Amino acid sequence: MKILLITPNSGAVTYHRLISPHIVLKDNYDVKVYHTQQEAHIINPAFKDVDVIVFSRLIQLSHFEVKGNKIPIQAVIEGLKKEGKKIIVDVDDYWKVDDHHIAAEHFNSELHQEVVKSTFQMASDIICTHKRLKKLIRPYNKRITVIPNTINRKESQWKPNPKRTHTFGYIGGNTHQEDLRSIQTNFKDVNSIAYVKDYDWCFKDIGEIKNEFEYGNLLDNFYCSLAPLKPSKFTKNKSNLKVLEAAAKGCAVAVTKTPPYTDWLPDSVITFDPDESWERLKSYTKKELIERGEALHQEHLKEYDPNEAARVRFELYKK
Repeated sequence: MKILLITPNSGAVTYHRLISPHIVLKDNYDVKVYHTQQEAHIINPAFKDVDVIVFSRLIQLSHFEVKGNKIPIQAVIEGLKKEGKKIIVDVDDYWKVDDHHIAAEHFNSELHQEVVKSTFQMASDIICTHKRLKKLIRPYNKRITVIPNTINRKESQWKPNPKRTHTFGYIGGNTHQEDLRSIQTNFKDVNSIAYVKDYDWCFKDIGEIKNEFEYGNLLDNFYCSLAPLKPSKFTKNKSNLKVLEAAAKGCAVAVTKTPPYTDWLPDSVITFDPDESWERLKSYTKKELIERGEALHQEHLKEYDPNEAARVRFELYKK
């Protein structure tokens, strides 16, 4: 089986939903995986023999120009499907963001929403992270398979290697300002670090973020990872990756008690109600945090199997 991944953007979404799962797939099955950053390469002769084409979230290309004629992407996709190729769209979160999101003007535009819906309708099958998303996608396409995020523990960045230079730490994009403000707590008075330069208003130290093939190593630097979420339709349809990442590394984690974190909530996870201050977190000793991190790691080993996720993916691709 030959698979083409369309990866126009780098980052955690591309890594966790396309790159890493297909590394595991190659480890388990006889498949060949190609990458391209160009959507137009779906008709590149170099990839004419692929069996499966996988997009992340949406198909942005609207048409192809051939000898002066504009061919709509819908016609191209239908032609590829008639040739027996499977068009997969992987959806990792809700496609309409909160109004305070820095990209709300773009993502919530009528044009963007139509592109998303058109993508869903064109796909042979859709993969999503949980049943809440499946329910939202169903009006546009009923061929949906839920494959949760998993961590490939064979990759070096996800192997525990604790250095623990800081008690509390945060790793995330600069779209999470409101999530952090919702915790009503400033961590500048304790040994804390954030790997986002814009968050010096909340953390004592600011570190340099790494690329998606290295950033997991940053979790080695603290005892407890922070994963706050301000509840909304958008955030409730995100995934619980921050918990899975901490668990893989044996790092304690504190979360807002809201979906998606309530999807898997071992006793070792420290929880806070959405309207609760996180000041209580500062009372945990380093010994308690180490014990919680180790317990979470063991629970993760039992609960999340990347090989099982690969099996579900392979069965879908070969159908």
